[in-house]
Amino acid sequence: MQILLPTYDAYNFLVPSNIACFRKYWPKCAWEIVVVNGGKRQINLPSDANTKVVYIPEDKNYGSNLIHAIDTAISDEHILIWLDDYLLYYVDLAVVGAAVELLHDPEIESVRLSQMYTPVREPYAADGRFTPIDMKDQYSFSQQAALWDTSVFRSILKEGEDPWQTELVGSGRISGAPEGTFHTFLGVLVPALGYHNILHEGGFDVRATQWLLSQAEWPYSR
Repeated sequence: MQILLPTYDAYNFLVPSNIACFRKYWPKCAWEIVVVNGGKRQINLPSDANTKVVYIPEDKNYGSNLIHAIDTAISDEHILIWLDDYLLYYVDLAVVGAAVELLHDPEIESVRLSQMYTPVREPYAADGRFTPIDMKDQYSFSQQAALWDTSVFRSILKEGEDPWQTELVGSGRISGAPEGTFHTFLGVLVPALGYHNILHEGGFDVRATQWLLSQAEWPYSR
């Protein structure tokens, strides 16, 4: 498993705090974090052998940047998509571990770890903590935190699309695909990961910002 964290010059100042939260609240996570940055603005991170940054000299928008990162820097068959404004504050290792195990079933191609953005349906027969996601759902390709089969995630992306287009148009590509193109997508019915979205409608969420500022002990929160 690798963690794919997309950003670009205008918001890459969020990445150090993002990673600091991740390391603080999930200290035993051994997955490599791959940051893909659209642009040349350097990201100042402490020495961390398990994190690397891929710089794309010119920001080519969300979809193109992710395609470039997957094609050049992702080697694992599974990824966790993790956006730059996610500030982790909670993880249930048992639920996440079960999600990882489910993803090793070739019939399961994605497990969304955000309960808030998972439509409630019937419990998944093999594990009632999860539920199937309707392929006709408007946000079947949600960019909320989710585990993915890397090749499936890559196949839904398109060059030049921003995150909003990636969700809406990408979900349309899923719902409109010939039957059998995609298999099972799951979501959680119980909390797996908790994270604050520090960005909201182009600005900073007040509560999330206050929470981040309260985490004053780590050296790269400024």
